[in-house]
Amino acid sequence: MQALWRRQLWIAGGLLVGIGWGAPLWAGDAFPAGLRGSIVKIYTTFQSENYAQPWQAGNVKSGSGSGFIIAKRRLITNAHVVSDARFIEVQREGDPQKYPARVAFIGHDCDLALLSVDDPGFFVNARPLVLGSHLPQLNNEVLVLGYPMGGTRISITRGVVSRIDYHSYVHSGVDTHLVLQVDAAINPGNSGGPVLFAGQVVGLAFQGIMGSQNIGYAIPLPVIEHFLEDIADGVYHGYPELGVEWADTRNPALRRA
Repeated sequence: MQALWRRQLWIAGGLLVGIGWGAPLWAGDAFPAGLRGSIVKIYTTFQSENYAQPWQAGNVKSGSGSGFIIAKRRLITNAHVVSDARFIEVQREGDPQKYPARVAFIGHDCDLALLSVDDPGFFVNARPLVLGSHLPQLNNEVLVLGYPMGGTRISITRGVVSRIDYHSYVHSGVDTHLVLQVDAAINPGNSGGPVLFAGQVVGLAFQGIMGSQNIGYAIPLPVIEHFLEDIADGVYHGYPELGVEWADTRNPALRRA
């Protein structure tokens, strides 16, 4: 997928699937085969704009990421997976056919995008993943599913939720939102997969920290819900901006100034 490196953070991605601490994953301790068809690999052909020289066309490149099917025959993924895309195809696990897709809504500030597929054959026997009702707790075990490094088969890694905090979102470079930090492996190509907790979606894996070990980030349920509620009227408005900067005033003299 498209590689972006800023502030020592990198965008990765995939699918995080979570469970409650001490609870079984699923029957047989394995991801249900019926849900594998809800996880998709996204192929993109993109061409970035050159705003310094708008008359100069950028190089055409290709990449891939992950996504999953939700209610109303929609696909959700990361904005950076489909940003600047000129052509998009999606492929379900176990289906050799690739289907053309298009961006219905995109939120660069929260790094989320909603895709639509016109061919009804893509959704045959598909089971949409369900959004959860709450976030997992620290030390809850998670599984990471996706297509890291452009693989053709789903990859699954296991870890725990190690932190819930606010962090910068690399795609926009200026926005800060809630994140789930996990120690499961998240690599380029994983972007856009869901995080399931107790069998329900609570986030999407989307970035990591360059040079770190066992630190990956997922966009959590509240940010996903905000995005989906925002586009319900057919327009994405985004997050409001206060337009101010702040700084710690630990020095008494600075506080009196």
